[in-house]
Amino acid sequence: MAEERRKGVEAEREPNFLLAKLERRFLPWAAGKLPRWILPDDLTALGVLAAFGVCGAYQLSNHGRGWLWAASALLVVQWVGDSLDFRLLELNLTVFDVIGLGILVAMLALLTVRVFGNLRELAKEEPSARRS
Repeated sequence: MAEERRKGVEAEREPNFLLAKLERRFLPWAAGKLPRWILPDDLTALGVLAAFGVCGAYQLSNHGRGWLWAASALLVVQWVGDSLDFRLLELNLTVFDVIGLGILVAMLALLTVRVFGNLRELAKEEPSARRS
C-alpha cells in the first residue's frame, strides 16, 4: 500500500457522456489531420483564448442574441483546444495546471497583502496596551 502511494495514482479519462463515442473517433482523426507544425501547446493556447472569448460573448449577450451563437461557437473551439491534452516538462503538468498554480500563487499573495494591511489599520485604530 505504501509503495502505491509513492508511485502515485495514474488515472485515465473515462468518457461516459452522450457524445463520448463520437468524440473517441473524432479527436484522433482531427489530430491526424493537423499540420505537423501545430503543437499541443498551440491547441492549449487556442483553448484558453476561446474560453476568454466565451466569457466575453456571454457578457455581450445582454446586447444581442447573436452573441449567444458566438459563445456557442467559441465553446466548440475551446473544446477542441482542451480535448487534445499533453504534458508540460517532466513534471506531469499540463499548461492548465501551471496557469492554475500561477493564479493560486497570485491569489495567496494578494490575500497576504490584504491581511497585513488590515492588521496595520487595526493597530492604528486600536493600539495595544503598553507593558509597565
